[in-house]
Amino acid sequence: MSLDEDHDFASVEEASLPAAQSQLTLLDIMVGVTVAAVTCGFWFQMSQSQMPMFQFAMMVPTLIIFVLGGTALFSFSRRYFLKQPIDFQPGHWLLCLMGVTFVIQSTAHLLRWAVITSDDFTVSIDQHGVMLFFLGQHAVFLIGFLLAGILLPVRPAWRLALVAPVLQNLLTILLFGNLLLENQWYLFSAIYSYANLTFNLLGIFTVLALTAWDRATTHDRRDWLHWLGVAAMLIWDLPTLIIQLSGWF
Repeated sequence: MSLDEDHDFASVEEASLPAAQSQLTLLDIMVGVTVAAVTCGFWFQMSQSQMPMFQFAMMVPTLIIFVLGGTALFSFSRRYFLKQPIDFQPGHWLLCLMGVTFVIQSTAHLLRWAVITSDDFTVSIDQHGVMLFFLGQHAVFLIGFLLAGILLPVRPAWRLALVAPVLQNLLTILLFGNLLLENQWYLFSAIYSYANLTFNLLGIFTVLALTAWDRATTHDRRDWLHWLGVAAMLIWDLPTLIIQLSGWF
């Protein structure tokens, strides 16, 4: 879906629209409840595989983010296709990126259940089939995330927020590729967790810096949904960050 600012889509610097444009409708809320139910269903299935309770609890922020992102993506997409004016702000852009992530990951989980758990799919002892699946999942996510971040309108500087997630996924793709090729990259494996932590922190500091810069360089109104998007982006990697740090202490 190509979003052009001249196709009934307000400029990201336009502040003339009323605050009501950012209000969620009953339909949007119903979609959000559905997203929550789907995500909880996925995680309940995952919990059956003896996932540690600590890690399961740390996924709650991600649940909240997926609900917010999925709801926002549906809401703005609906308004776009109905040719309704939208005051699309940076925080809305962040929420839509989270919504795209939810769609891709949900689809990947469905495919995983349908393919990997089927009787016709044989996974070798060294789990090559599973690793190949996850490699493809991260590759698709990387492409979808980048396309959404580039096509959705936002102040150009905000696209710097794409850098850390993209680097994280490239790192993961390299890891799975290394395992599939059976390369003995001990140094790469050793620095993987440190590099991943660095990218997590880079993402948080980038969003904080962009938020401060945006506040200082524009007089446009930023509504509550914008600030909700910024807050959600800041806690997106919080569970992973906490799990990583807990392993070192």
